[in-house]
Amino acid sequence: MNYLKSSSIFLTLMLFSGTILMAQTFTEVRTTDEFSAINAGSIFKIELTQGETYFLEIETEEKLLENVETAVKNGVLHLNFKGSTRNATIIARIISPVIEKITLSGASSLKGLTVIESNDLELNLSGATGAELSVITETLKTNISGASNLRIDGVSGHHSANVSGASQLRALDLETETTIIKTSGASNARIMAKEYLEANASGTSSIRFDHQPASQKFTTSGMASINDLRTSGNAVMIGDPADTTRIRLGGRDFLIIDDEQTRIKTVQRRAGFRKNWSGFEMGINGYLTPDNSLTLTGDADYIDLRYNKSVVVNLNFWQQSFPIISNNLGLVTGLGLGFNNYRFDNQTRIVYNREGLDFYEDTINSITKNKLTLTWINLPLLLEFQTRGRGFEKFHIAGGMILGTRIGTHAKYVTDDAGKKRKEKDYHDFHVPPFRFDLTGRIGWGSINLFATYSLNNLFKDDKGPELVPFSVGIRLVNW
Repeated sequence: MNYLKSSSIFLTLMLFSGTILMAQTFTEVRTTDEFSAINAGSIFKIELTQGETYFLEIETEEKLLENVETAVKNGVLHLNFKGSTRNATIIARIISPVIEKITLSGASSLKGLTVIESNDLELNLSGATGAELSVITETLKTNISGASNLRIDGVSGHHSANVSGASQLRALDLETETTIIKTSGASNARIMAKEYLEANASGTSSIRFDHQPASQKFTTSGMASINDLRTSGNAVMIGDPADTTRIRLGGRDFLIIDDEQTRIKTVQRRAGFRKNWSGFEMGINGYLTPDNSLTLTGDADYIDLRYNKSVVVNLNFWQQSFPIISNNLGLVTGLGLGFNNYRFDNQTRIVYNREGLDFYEDTINSITKNKLTLTWINLPLLLEFQTRGRGFEKFHIAGGMILGTRIGTHAKYVTDDAGKKRKEKDYHDFHVPPFRFDLTGRIGWGSINLFATYSLNNLFKDDKGPELVPFSVGIRLVNW
């Protein structure tokens, strides 16, 4: 009992001592000249206040204080750290009456503790930096690159922004009269402008705005997008060689025709119906007995399947949709190629005869692979319901029929001949009907799409082979 009590006291003291050591940081107030700009790199965490005096305080571990360099050059307060920054935390508390420019690099961050008021303010963020600010300014200029993140609110007369790399600009709560913004790479920005908005997006970047300005100009290239958060449609400007600019906004196209005089023509446009048929699909296929059983009897037992190797591949290369009710309900058709591979589980060979099919087990050769492959051209006739939204909010469900025309049939055998592989292919129609009629159901969320089919006709013609009903289930892997 005394041993346990002593151990408990020892552990408590160790934990208490560790806590004291972990919390042992020091603050140092440093003298500084007047400055109106801040340049910080490394891992500084800056707490910025606009006040009546100039003030700089550094808080970190005592052993790191001597490695923190602070100096004012040409009105710019520079913060640097020499040495390893591993597991280091350096807090810089800054007060200045005038703040006109902030530059952050490395992994530094900044948080404004008061509203920053300035006639002109420039913010430059690069690397993996981050900043949160409230501002009141006539002119604001922001340059954000790398993986930086800027969250800003307040009021600005004019905002000029350049956002690149994988950076983010969150300025929906920054009320501006005019905004000119350019995004590139995989960056994204959220902004607002009351009077004029000029937006240029390239790469896979995106721009979203939450207030309809009095006038606007949008330009996109690549896979970039410009969206009005209040609508489901894209606002995208596309240049035209004939001095015509098309601006797409929600369900309308605005044509700005610049010939002898500038004219604006509004054209109603229906937003697109999402394509959920077209794409690359894979799954498993098989066949059932007339009583919907997977257990095969009689001649069908010869062609029992290895389901883990019986693969269906669909290349649905074209889709045409006909919306009925807005963008939620519509008819879908298209074209695709289907490949059904039925991999047998036995040493079975299929023999084609005009009177019907014969099956026998090959006891002479060592068969390592034997399958029946069917190739089809597929045409779907579907009724589809889909919802709008983002990501997994986008739901769709469809049902109908797929009409198939057979364009290829063959049996393939791979045998092991004294360690050497021999391949044989037997090209016959094997009494497979030239057409098939499959019931199909499809359901999905976001980019995920599952499908299933059940044939209304048998795998083989009547009285020519076993009575088997094909089916398939799978998933879409790629959409186009």
